[in-house]
Amino acid sequence: MSNFLYTKAKNSILKGEIDFLNDNIKVALINNNYSVDQSNHEFLSELNSYIVRDNIVISNISITNGAIDADDVKVQGFNGSGFSYIVIYKDTGSRNTSNLLIYIDTSHGLPFPGAGIG
Repeated sequence: MSNFLYTKAKNSILKGEIDFLNDNIKVALINNNYSVDQSNHEFLSELNSYIVRDNIVISNISITNGAIDADDVKVQGFNGSGFSYIVIYKDTGSRNTSNLLIYIDTSHGLPFPGAGIG
């Protein structure tokens, strides 16, 4: 698999239900047991048993020429098990309604084997 937008996220973006500039956009670190389902997975609660850490805030999001940019995300004080994937999601305050947006499995440093960072 390679990095992608979840299908249901595409629908929500096109309907105007996702606002990258004003919504709370966050990161979840996902273990290697996750069986990704690009077409059907919609909410963070569907990944509950695979989440190593979540609620990592993405700051200063901007959109220029059709591309999204933001400050680098730093995971500090993390001494837990490793993770293989990163999922970006819209945090609504409940995992049952927090929309999955972007799945990343191909990036520098992935998979991360575990140990302290930051």
